[in-house]
Amino acid sequence: MGNDDSGFFDTRRAADYLCLSRRTLDGYRVTGDGPAVHRFGNRVRYRRSDLDAWAATRRATTTAEADRLGARGGDMLDRRLQTVRKTPKISDMENSVMSVAETIRTELRNLPRGRPFATSRFAGHGPRGAVDRALSRIVEEGGIERLARGVFVRPRKSRFVGSVVPGVAEVVRVIARDNGETVQVHGAEAARRLGLSTQVPTTPVFHTSASSRTIRIGNATVRMVHTSNRRRLQFAGEPAGLALAALWYLGKGNATPEAVARIESAIGPDAFARLRSAGMPAWMAEALDAGVAARG
Repeated sequence: MGNDDSGFFDTRRAADYLCLSRRTLDGYRVTGDGPAVHRFGNRVRYRRSDLDAWAATRRATTTAEADRLGARGGDMLDRRLQTVRKTPKISDMENSVMSVAETIRTELRNLPRGRPFATSRFAGHGPRGAVDRALSRIVEEGGIERLARGVFVRPRKSRFVGSVVPGVAEVVRVIARDNGETVQVHGAEAARRLGLSTQVPTTPVFHTSASSRTIRIGNATVRMVHTSNRRRLQFAGEPAGLALAALWYLGKGNATPEAVARIESAIGPDAFARLRSAGMPAWMAEALDAGVAARG
């Protein structure tokens, strides 16, 4: 029936009452621009008093005003319907995330344990939001661990210490590669690694071609310090670059033949030859020459 004994109109009768098409009234209900609606099970009903109240909001006193009101309402309805149609349903988004997660899980099985990777590795598997949610879901499941923002690892287990996570430097390299920046370990850490110093920096520091900032990697706070001196970033990530950073840290007064000999022993002859080919200040080149001469 068009209207039942309780005084409610169905959609067809309500549309007729308002002199609208049923499609237009349905559109107003979707966008929330129409009269108040009541739902009983799977039935939609309108109360006559609500129709009258809504109709009163469409009242105009001139033809021009009525035309503007009608055009404005129609344009708004079209725009809102387009937005509603373009907005994916929650169920669709959940299905998308699940599909992306399954694809990522399959690829993760082929990744070596203990090697960090960035979110961008899976950029081709779906929208960034879906990839982020899928990775978060896999983290919650214990399939991967989050090392830093946008960096994860498939954990390598040890029966003695549990999960074995990559070092800070390895994670920084992943971040740098993902951002397209060049990073070099700070000279103090380079000197320690090469046996030229016993001091352990309390805060990991890296020189970077990008902006200075602080990042969190696990429980560590890492400082990224911008440098415009490109010579400090030569051979970044290589033994020759490590030696170069150590020499910058030692300075002219401490770059002794003994220090040069220790560097050569630590990095090997090929990397040492590469080090000598780097662009460097005169004092550093002289220190390397003196070290070579001292060994005979």
